[in-house]
Parts: sequence; C-alpha cells; structure tokens
Amino acid sequence: MTENTSTNQSGGLPAGTLTGAGLVPPEVAVRVDALYAALDRAGYYELLGVDVSANRPTIQTAYHQLALKLHPDRYGRLKTLHPLAYRRINQVFKRLAEGYRVLMDTESRRRYNVGLRARGETRHSSNTTSHREQKELDLCRTDAARRAVLESLEARSFGRWQVAHECMTRALAAEPQNRKLALIADSIRKFVTIINR
Repeated sequence: MTENTSTNQSGGLPAGTLTGAGLVPPEVAVRVDALYAALDRAGYYELLGVDVSANRPTIQTAYHQLALKLHPDRYGRLKTLHPLAYRRINQVFKRLAEGYRVLMDTESRRRYNVGLRARGETRHSSNTTSHREQKELDLCRTDAARRAVLESLEARSFGRWQVAHECMTRALAAEPQNRKLALIADSIRKFVTIINR
C-alpha cells in the first residue's frame, strides 16, 4: 500500500508532519519535525545541538549550520502553497534565532542558565530571575558588582560554589561598603568551607 503524501485543501500536512509530505528535502523535514516537537520542552542548548559549556564560536557555528538549512526564506513558496508547513518551519527558525541571541549575549546567557538550572525554564524572558535572585541583584549599586553577582548566581545554579564565592569576592571589591553583599558572600564562603571538609 502506498502512503498518501498529498496535503489537504487548506495546506495541512499528512499525519501532522513534514516528513513524507515531499515539500522539503527529507533530511530537512525530519529535522524540522524533531525540533518542532521539542519546542515546548527543549532548551536553547538542546535545540541548537550544543553542550551547556559550549563557547561562542561553537554556538555560532551550530546556529549558522542550522540557519543555512532551515531559514524560512529558502521555503518561501510554501507560504501560499502550504501555509501550515511554512509556519512550522518559521516557528522552528524563530526559536533557534531566539536561542542564538540569548546564548551569544553573556548577561542574557547567565540569566538563562540560572533560570534553566534553578527552575527548568527553557526560554529566556525579562523575568527569568526569581524574586530572590532579583533581590540579590538589586543590592548592587554598580554594574561591576551586578555582573559579578549574576555570575555568582549562575555558578551556584551549576553547583560551582568555589567559583560563586570568587564572583562574590569580586562584587565586594566593586562595592566594599555593601554589607548585604558581604553577608551573602560570607554565607557562600561558609558553605564552601563545609563542602571542602
């Protein structure tokens, strides 16, 4: 029995996927379907196919390779012929581009990592930090201290307590009179001492 790969009148997809529809190359269809299915549960690292520790050039290369294959402009003919297929490709590409923007910006990436590790948030938003994390950032009066505290929050979310302490030490160097930051730094120092015993 042959599979019916025709689409319906409204531009729908057979079996709800691009795979087997013959609208795009098979390897692109499989990739788009897999990424589309993962959009609600996968983080930016997984969507781009890179490790959490990936450096900027690795992220850039991964994104550009995907963009060459999945950019919606390559499939513009589908916009009118098969709008559902085009929308699917477009949604996948937009999420990849969003991930790329976040992971390439150091501060956005740190905030994203904190939200991902602490709360399982797979997308970055302006309110990615929790109330507690935001309170800690709000204690800072200088950009240097704020960057160091954000880096400390990221390190803590990955369980890298020694690095978190070093970052808080930098925050205190930027704001030596900030007693609340000093209390947080002291708490982290005590924790590091306990886990190193």
